[in-house]
Amino acid sequence: ATYNCLEQSAGQDLLAAKEAGLEVIVKEAMANGRVLRSPPLLAAAERLGCAPDALALAAVVQQPFEPLVLSGAVTPSQAESNCEAMALAESLRGTGEVEALMEA
Repeated sequence: ATYNCLEQSAGQDLLAAKEAGLEVIVKEAMANGRVLRSPPLLAAAERLGCAPDALALAAVVQQPFEPLVLSGAVTPSQAESNCEAMALAESLRGTGEVEALMEA
């Protein structure tokens, strides 16, 4: 499914799928790089001192439908930065940062 900070229309369907016992896989969490041009994402990443790609992925990982997220990284440096998303998601849990980003 496609789900990211720019496109969240599938959220309720993904939650229903999870509640029905299905595994949810998100393949467009980075929207082919378009999320990296999102002013709210860039501002939040700067404020939090993290990489924008890691924050974009962390925001998806933290959704209640608990998705497996395909990052789409094509270079070693992208993969390394993307790997920061899991720890970042955990550190942001309960802070409201992800919710604010997804609503921006």
